[in-house]
Amino acid sequence: MGVPVGSILAQGQLGTTQAEVYRTPVGKRSYIAAFRVLALSGPAQTVVVYLKKSGGTATEIDRCELTSAFWSAEFVEGPLWPLNAGDAVEAKTTTAAVVNYTLMGGEAS
Repeated sequence: MGVPVGSILAQGQLGTTQAEVYRTPVGKRSYIAAFRVLALSGPAQTVVVYLKKSGGTATEIDRCELTSAFWSAEFVEGPLWPLNAGDAVEAKTTTAAVVNYTLMGGEAS
């Protein structure tokens, strides 16, 4: 049986410092299907995304430039991002409270 990946796992606004936006719960495995960002206003925004293995150090996996208001980007292309319990997705942007994010996927036991 497949894992449903159409659920919203996390959403909010990115800050200017690298911070966790989602962590796989204990006893679960997550599958990230989409990580979307949208600039609401202001000048160009650089968005940086990191993956962090449980107990490890975060590693930058992608970045994009949102050149003006209402530009958007999606980071997951191709296969799903599989995460084990305790693994996390982290992100940051240039200006706080200007970039919304939505992380979609599914969790399985």
